[in-house]
Formats: sequence, C-alpha cells, structure tokens
Amino acid sequence: MKNVVIMCDTYLPKASPNGICVSQVAKALAERNDNVRIVTTLNIEGQKTVENIDGVDVYRVDPGFVVRELMATDGKTDTASIKRRSKALKISSLSGAINGFRYPLTAPVQVKNYYNCVEQLNNEQKIDILVCCYHKIAAVAAGIKFKKAHPDTKFIVYTLDAISGGYVFPVLHSIKIPMNSLKRWEKKIFSSVDKAFIMESHRSHYDNKEYDIYREKLEFLDIPLVTTDRNGSYEKKDKLHFVYTGSMSTGTANPKIFLELLKKLDSEEFVFDIYGGITPEIEEVINGAGLSEEKIILHGKVPYEEIDSIQRNADVLLNFGNANPCMIPCKIFEYISTGKKILSFTHSEKDSSLPYLKIYPNALIIDENGNEEENIQKIKEFMVKEPTLIDKKKLSQFFEKNMASYFCQQIDLL
Repeated sequence: MKNVVIMCDTYLPKASPNGICVSQVAKALAERNDNVRIVTTLNIEGQKTVENIDGVDVYRVDPGFVVRELMATDGKTDTASIKRRSKALKISSLSGAINGFRYPLTAPVQVKNYYNCVEQLNNEQKIDILVCCYHKIAAVAAGIKFKKAHPDTKFIVYTLDAISGGYVFPVLHSIKIPMNSLKRWEKKIFSSVDKAFIMESHRSHYDNKEYDIYREKLEFLDIPLVTTDRNGSYEKKDKLHFVYTGSMSTGTANPKIFLELLKKLDSEEFVFDIYGGITPEIEEVINGAGLSEEKIILHGKVPYEEIDSIQRNADVLLNFGNANPCMIPCKIFEYISTGKKILSFTHSEKDSSLPYLKIYPNALIIDENGNEEENIQKIKEFMVKEPTLIDKKKLSQFFEKNMASYFCQQIDLL
C-alpha cells in the first residue's frame, strides 16, 4: 500500500476537466487499497475543508481573496454582488500584471496554503508519492518546495495541460513575457521531479531536442477517462438527439460548420442539445444559424454528476476540434466509454482528437474544409447507421493508456 497525495486546483463535486481526470485516478488508486489524499482549493461557498468523496479524503485550502469573492458572487445579479465581482476581477488582472514575470502564478498565497497542508498531512502519515497536477502552477510550485524539504518523497508532475505548448495569455500586451516565464518554470519543474507524466497529445512538442536533457524523466500517459462500465442506453426517441457536453468558444469548440450543415439537412427529426456554458461569440453563431429554438436547445451548465446519464442517453455525441493541437477535449474519452456514435468536426490535420477517433469504430470525422454536399450525405447516412457493439476487452486494448489503471501501473515503476 502506498501513501499518495495528489494536489490539484479543483476537485469534485465542482471540478474542472483536470479535476475530473484526477478523480478517476484517485478512485483507481483507492480501489487497489492505496491510501489517497487530495489537496485542493475551496471553490463552493460554504464548502467543507475536509470531506470524504468516493473513499478518498479531500482537504481544501483557502484559494485567496479573489477566488473567494468570485465564489461568493457566482450567478448573483444584485448590484452589490456585481460590484464585488468587478472589484475581484480588477484585482485579479492587476495581480496578473504584477506577477507577469512569474506567469502563470497569480496567487502566491495559494502556494503557501498548499505547502502548509501537505506538510501537515506528511506529519500525520508520511507521503510516499506526491503528485502535483499542473494548471495554474501553484500546486506544482508547492510540490517543488516540498520535494526540496523531503527529497525521499517521490515527486510527480501531472501535466494534463502542456506547460509551454498550450494556450498562453498575454501579459502587459506581450506574449514573450509569459512564454519566457513558462520556459523558466518548465526547467525548474523538470529539474525537480522524479517523473513528469505528460499527455500523449503533447509528444510532438516534447520530442524537441531541448528536452533531451530530461528525456528519462518524461513518461507519456493519456487522459484517463475511458472506462468499461459506462455503456450507453438505446431507447427509441421521436427525434434524433445530437448532444454536446462541455463549454463552447470559437477557439475550443465552434459549431458554426455543423449548424450550416444542419440547416441543409432535409429532415425535421433532429434536435441539437448543448449542455454547458457558451461564450457571447458562440451565442451569436447560434442565433445567426437560422434554426428554430426547437432545433437547438441550450440547457446551460449542469452538474457533472448528471453528464454521465446525458451522454449515455444521447443518439449522437458531438465533438468540435480545438484550434490548438496541444489541447485535447477530455469529453471524447467519456464519449468513447459509452460506445455511442460520435460525430466529430475537424479543421486541421493536427487536431488532437483524430488519433483516438480514427480507431474508434463508431466515429464519423467531418473535414470542415471538405465538400459540403458530401459532408451532408455522410451525416445523413451516419444518422441512421446502427452503432458497432464494442466489448470491454477491445475497449481496454484500444485505449489502454486512457484508463486510470495505466496511471497506477506507472507509479508502481517508480
């Protein structure tokens, strides 16, 4: 039995995609009787600082003033809340500028809070393995500090987001400042860790010669969201439901081409369901599509625990390729687990979803730059096609690295 502590910025019940991935890993470790403890931040007003979720002890630390204010005013429209939220966002922007040369670190207090919590947990029960999930750097920065104080603890950075290969926000109107900072952080991280668990979709970035010095530390894993216990249901409905789950923006998931094709389908028997938040730009795209409200239903954000049944009950699940090849939509692995049909739109050969969907028997990949009439015909045929049944053994073979058990195997090799 190993004593494992995982630090990440969010966790269940209100988790980001990174937090959802960590929850699957934690569950797999707990199921094989490892002692798993999660250290994360408070992100729901009134949340408990210590609780047990699915057999895993979760410890939450203070995220700092800005996040506390954003939590307290989330969804509120009264004048006082709007003013509080506006003030918090201004402070966040100012902090980002002040800490620009330490990008993406914007809240040094989080590093302190993470570190103090992990030290306390180590005093109670010695940590064998510390895993820090990279997102906004605070958890990883605390992990570097802990490793320096406790060199016998195995230290892993879990980069579900590429450190220097992902999207970068400008600092003081400059991309150079944050990029240089990320490179400094990357050097410090890779020099400190025992292993860096990097996503397979980031391999081309890290195959660069500049990373040869760290080559033995780099281990390529993958998004751990494929499971063999989420088979979809196949109840007959009056209309075929195209279902998308997750947030939408012009850079990460743009349904513009899909909407144009939908408008030209000579069928009244479909509905496009969107479960998740959309940006104003996407709202404009949807409003300009010329489809009735009966055809496009915006369900808004829904609790993550409801997403499972929504995906399993869909007729066709939708994916829209990201503009950044180092960004991969986690949802495709949840989709794959259901065995349901997946309709995916791509506009680049570097689309990070393609390697997975090309080996998934129930996927149709539409090239957004392809012939429109041919794409419409492909979708028509796909709508009526019966899905191929995929047994658990084949799913495990095809997507071994996308299962949480693979993460467990890798820490056994430390």
